[in-house]
Amino acid sequence: MSKNDTAEVGGAHGAYEAPSMEDTPLFIIDERGMRFEGEMDKRPEGIHPASFGVMNPDLQAYLKNAQEKVEMIEYKESQRDVNGDGMDVEDLGEEREILLSRIREEMKDRELIMMTDHGCSVVLEKMLSRSDKEFLFKIFSKTRGHQIELVIHRFGSHVLQTALTLMAKYIDEEVSGTENKMKMKLEEMEEEMGFEEMIIEFIEELQKHWEFLMFNSYSSHVIRALIYLLSGKKMNNKLVRSKKSTQYKENKNQFMLENDQQPKGRQQQSRYKVPKSFTKLLKQLLSETTSLGENNIGMRMAYDQIGNPTLQLMIEAQVELGMGEIPGMLLDQLLGVITNENSKNKAGVQLSLDVVGSHLVQKVIEVVSADGFNRIYQAVVRGNLKELSLHENGNFVVQSYIRNIKLEPQLSLVMEEMLPLFMEVLESGRLGVISALASACVTVGCEYKRFITDLSKCLKTKNENLIEALVEFNNTNGSTKVNIQTAIILEKIFTFPSEYNRKYIHSLLGLPIERMLKFSKDSTGSRVIEAFIMAPVTSVPQKYKHRLMSAEGDGMFKSHICDMAMDKFGSHIIDKLYTKSDLKHKQIILDQLVHNENRIKDSFFGKFVLKNCKVELYKLKKESWMNSETSSVKKRAMFDDILNFDGISAGALDGKSGGESLNKKPKLDNAMPFQDMSNSEDEGQGQDEKSKTSLAGNDNDVGKQKKKASVSSSKSSKSSKSKNKKKATEDDEASISDTNKSDPKSKSKSKSKSKSKSKSKSNILLELEKIDKNKLSKKEKMQLAKKNRKFF
Repeated sequence: MSKNDTAEVGGAHGAYEAPSMEDTPLFIIDERGMRFEGEMDKRPEGIHPASFGVMNPDLQAYLKNAQEKVEMIEYKESQRDVNGDGMDVEDLGEEREILLSRIREEMKDRELIMMTDHGCSVVLEKMLSRSDKEFLFKIFSKTRGHQIELVIHRFGSHVLQTALTLMAKYIDEEVSGTENKMKMKLEEMEEEMGFEEMIIEFIEELQKHWEFLMFNSYSSHVIRALIYLLSGKKMNNKLVRSKKSTQYKENKNQFMLENDQQPKGRQQQSRYKVPKSFTKLLKQLLSETTSLGENNIGMRMAYDQIGNPTLQLMIEAQVELGMGEIPGMLLDQLLGVITNENSKNKAGVQLSLDVVGSHLVQKVIEVVSADGFNRIYQAVVRGNLKELSLHENGNFVVQSYIRNIKLEPQLSLVMEEMLPLFMEVLESGRLGVISALASACVTVGCEYKRFITDLSKCLKTKNENLIEALVEFNNTNGSTKVNIQTAIILEKIFTFPSEYNRKYIHSLLGLPIERMLKFSKDSTGSRVIEAFIMAPVTSVPQKYKHRLMSAEGDGMFKSHICDMAMDKFGSHIIDKLYTKSDLKHKQIILDQLVHNENRIKDSFFGKFVLKNCKVELYKLKKESWMNSETSSVKKRAMFDDILNFDGISAGALDGKSGGESLNKKPKLDNAMPFQDMSNSEDEGQGQDEKSKTSLAGNDNDVGKQKKKASVSSSKSSKSSKSKNKKKATEDDEASISDTNKSDPKSKSKSKSKSKSKSKSKSNILLELEKIDKNKLSKKEKMQLAKKNRKFF
């Protein structure tokens, strides 16, 4: 920035001359902020949006110009390290502070006018994000006495949202003790106040017209921001702001959005610490909301497009505070209406079909208890799956319900009703329902066979054409692009056990190379290929993955590695292939990369592939690369051999595999199985008795198993040792033999190391023999595996 530019906006060498304000009245009403929408938006008598006049056009232009200069300086500061030129950072920072101080000076005593001005409200929001907490406190204190007027104002409400968003981190610092608690006494204050006292006073004013504000198109966003602040949850702009506001911020106000994020070092923090008074006040607000107006306040908000998002946030907060099960609270009211099977119009089904109400039902399904989850099945889902699944709004409720299933009986009941509907659901384009079923099969760990069988029947084609048929199913525009939901279905299928998904594996490998390349270079199709490569060996055996890079002939991708490495999506596939390949197939990849290195390194994506695949090491120090990769392959094989309890793969232990990873096993402690109410009462009692006896029988069986396990622990450990040795896969044996053949030196060098490793390996085996594996849960086995993993 030149000195002349600085002088124009009040730089170090130029003084700003304020424009004359005498001829411009400050009592003009700004009617742009007085627009109200929605049937429920009925203003109480005497309530009007704020009107403090309009800004002088010259001053407004000056503030915008100064703000743009500040943004330009910040851009130069961010680019200085990249370009290595420009002014010193200190000089840029000094000019930035001069400009900011000039803007603050001109804002003085005009804060309320700026809040309600279209252009200046944006400048004020940016200033809040660039300033310290003292400035934020002073600006927010100006709202005292005008809280209601500002929250229902079109522009003032956005300024308040920004202020509340920024306050959260300062309150967290004060409560956690990292910063001293700030209290200030301004001119209009009778006593010292801090953020805590200011927020409590602000909410007490809003409580006077709480019901009206929840249905107002502008104030409802402020209320949601307040609920986030009181609960200590990190605010999400997409949930708090309207769509128009979010889009505007993304396009015109990017810096402010970036500054709304948490400071460095706390990026992973999802919650803020809040004072006890906030929790107490939030409970009070939620209780008072329940008793507002008529008894059906929950259903009024449920069908209202403005009140519905606020209601979702409230019931979520109630559950987190342990208030969800309290009779008469919002969630209890809603469940009572939704699960009322005696109602003539089936309120739960009607709400699920509504464009607004369906969002609320999805939220209720997510947060409700196991008992409530069963009630929703009996009143809403059972017998209505066809109507809901084929409906443009209801199908999202079905998806949400299926994805939250945790028990096998629950999934079996839904699957029985859904399977006859597969063809209709596919033809109607509701693929999200099918993908939700596939996800549930993986999560719960059952119903693989029925899902695969019925899906394949609907495709009506030979096994080798299943993938193509699914991608092109109901495709009327002739596009070859893979649908997102189709990609998710295939991703989940490739994590099914191999005995169920084998025909889909063969179908993928049978695709023409041109089709495979299109998949690999497509944003959604590449996800299918990646899922195939990264699937655990129990789902996709290694020999099938190797066919993508087969040494015989061209393989699938062998002669196309260069083109894929330079593609935005194909480059990720090459990375995944290299990671999951054995030594022989890694060399195939590297030979192709080295041969085309000059082309690849000029590509933005290709240079990352060269780095990830260690091309430089392979090219300059091939022996070192060989030793390193040989060692890693052997370690992986030995790791699988020792720690492969009950078919647990190393990939599952890493938590990287997309299959039935133990880390993703659902917690069933609090879940309840379904009780099918369609049978008579006698039959239901009989089922209850059977379940009790079966549970008792299971307990006896567990006791017997423990006794048997303690007697035969040494025998079982020895037999498992021999079985594990035989259990080594053909692909791992081939990879180890290939490495020995290709590098005889490494074989001789590793003899001395292998002795020490074999001793250590035997020591670990001895320790494992002392442990009765029958007594270990899968979680305990996984913990044991992680504990010993450092050795390898």
